[in-house]
Amino acid sequence: MGSDQVARDLALLRGRSVTHVLNCNGYACGEYHAGEGLEYKTLFLYDSPQEDISRVLYDCYAWIEGALARGGAVFVHCSQGVSRSCTLVILYLMWHRDLSYFEASRWVKRFRSVCNPNAGFTTALLTWDKRRR
Repeated sequence: MGSDQVARDLALLRGRSVTHVLNCNGYACGEYHAGEGLEYKTLFLYDSPQEDISRVLYDCYAWIEGALARGGAVFVHCSQGVSRSCTLVILYLMWHRDLSYFEASRWVKRFRSVCNPNAGFTTALLTWDKRRR
């Protein structure tokens, strides 16, 4: 996961064997390398506590899982790689590894110290975690 700056760097993405890009901010970030062998899923999410992230949780999980099942590598990004992208990576880890929100969040912060989902996203993940348990 990371920022829009990394998403623009095709050499870096290829160097990391990225095959799929989950763009969490289609309002400001483009599908920069769509015609160059990368598969994109673009979401139009605001980094706002009022944004209903729960509407995309299942679809994002399925898309990431499908990409990985086909041997792909996924790069998840938003503008700065702080809230939207981190939220969706936390979601993936919660579901895929059966982790609590707090366990998944700590894991992500070890690799991306600036990870800081906004209060609305955190609430949505905590609510989803409570429902599934």
